[in-house]
Amino acid sequence: RIRNLATLLEQVHLTTSRTTATLSSSPIPKPEEKSTTNSKTTNPPKHHTPSSPPAPPTFQTLLQSLTCPSSSQKSRRLALSRAITLIESRHPRHHSDAAKLLSLLPPPPPSAVRVGIAGPPGAGKSSLIERLGQHILNAAPDTSSSSSLAILCIDPSSSLTGGSILGDKTRMASLSLHPRAYIRPSPTSGALGGITPATFDATSLCHAAGYDKILVETVGLGQSEVEIRMCVDVLALIIPPGGGDELQGVKKGIVELADVIAVNKA
Repeated sequence: RIRNLATLLEQVHLTTSRTTATLSSSPIPKPEEKSTTNSKTTNPPKHHTPSSPPAPPTFQTLLQSLTCPSSSQKSRRLALSRAITLIESRHPRHHSDAAKLLSLLPPPPPSAVRVGIAGPPGAGKSSLIERLGQHILNAAPDTSSSSSLAILCIDPSSSLTGGSILGDKTRMASLSLHPRAYIRPSPTSGALGGITPATFDATSLCHAAGYDKILVETVGLGQSEVEIRMCVDVLALIIPPGGGDELQGVKKGIVELADVIAVNKA
């Protein structure tokens, strides 16, 4: 039995040796590579690139829209608003364009007139302009450019935050809807005198856009703020009743420079 067991173990060992040799001599199959010919290729998602904002119009484009006779009223009003924003800007890059634009403006027409509406705070300047503007437009009911009216409203700026409410236009509800009226509120931006540094140039732009009649409303003025007189042809001083005695009326300042003195809210 021992001999037979030894013979059996020898045969098993021989068979195991042959099997091991056979496996070692045969090449190891490589894993099958996945075919990429029929597989769907997925493209990476395209990211949406936001379009850059349109470039601001140059002063040549603004000048052409303002002065071209074939320009529509809508394009003129839009060009006028952008031109006033350009001359009011404090950015150094805008100074040269504003100067070139102003130097190329045509002279105002012979019928052009600029009227300044000045007065202390609460005198009723905006409410008076609402009625006065409607009277001017109703007196010339034609749709020609010579019967258009531009109103420049100056609003004070905060000395703390620098902001401005620009609320004078809210008192001109009917006039702001008139198709031949253009109302532009502007902040003083810290300037004294009741107007902005660009008010005189803004009137020139309004004349170039076809507005021959211009009303300039100042902020609430005191006695010594007289810069508005250099920007207008006629200065109307609006004062409320009870503003003082006879001595107050002979004092120098804004009173002696006014062409018209109107007592409002009487």
